[in-house]
Amino acid sequence: MLLWCVAGFVIVVTAALPRPLRRENKQSRLVKQHGLFAWKVIAKEITGRNTKQCRERWCNYLDPTLKRGKWTPEEDAIILSMQKKVGNKWAAITKVLPGRTDNQVKIRFNSLHRKENAKKSAEAYLSVLESQKTGSR
Repeated sequence: MLLWCVAGFVIVVTAALPRPLRRENKQSRLVKQHGLFAWKVIAKEITGRNTKQCRERWCNYLDPTLKRGKWTPEEDAIILSMQKKVGNKWAAITKVLPGRTDNQVKIRFNSLHRKENAKKSAEAYLSVLESQKTGSR
């Protein structure tokens, strides 16, 4: 709430949330109310979104269990090694990285792939892991 004093009058301005934030808050509330598998019911209550859009919006952006922070070198190493093993099966790689979505993993891999220096640091981390495994035996 903002208070403005203009020419001796006090004007009270209440700032409402922007429409996208209201919609996200509503979807989060509806997921808590109806559960993770009632997308048809949730979509009926959100104007302009169908079932698939509601589910994908929740899974990729609104789910509070998602990690949104910076990627760690360990996660980078896991992505690179798993991609070498299973290829571009992002859902399979995501199972090893809890809190990350397959879309996040795919975007991160493409970013690492483009940046040669990031790729080198992850490979160095993998070689350290391998030497630790052989050294401990």
